[in-house]
Amino acid sequence: LKRSIALQEMMARQPAFAEMFEKALEGNITLTKTVTTKLDCLSVKEARQIGKNLMPALKSKKLASSGIDQWRRQNFAVRELLSQYNFLEPMFEELASSIVKTAPWGLMWRVCIGAILSVTDLFTDLVVLRNFKIAG
Repeated sequence: LKRSIALQEMMARQPAFAEMFEKALEGNITLTKTVTTKLDCLSVKEARQIGKNLMPALKSKKLASSGIDQWRRQNFAVRELLSQYNFLEPMFEELASSIVKTAPWGLMWRVCIGAILSVTDLFTDLVVLRNFKIAG
């Protein structure tokens, strides 16, 4: 945040953004709470909650862009923020994409699907071998 001039300017106008971004980067999965407060009226506590809402939104969707869209619809201030600062949406999508790739739930999903496919393949191979043996 400190190295980007655009983010520094935005934080000067929206001081709660730093808290929101920090909580979003922590990556903790919590219960979501919709925040309907406008961006200009956003408290630090509400900004933290919006940041915490990102991970559950990402976890509930298969694509990072869908998770960001859900996060935007769930929090009015995010809607305003992304419409005011055009560079934020691609930035959050890239961030979300890397989070989803490295997240434990993403890894678990891939491992489970791989295991299911492997067992299914083994089962079909056994059925084919049994059919060959019966046919002679």
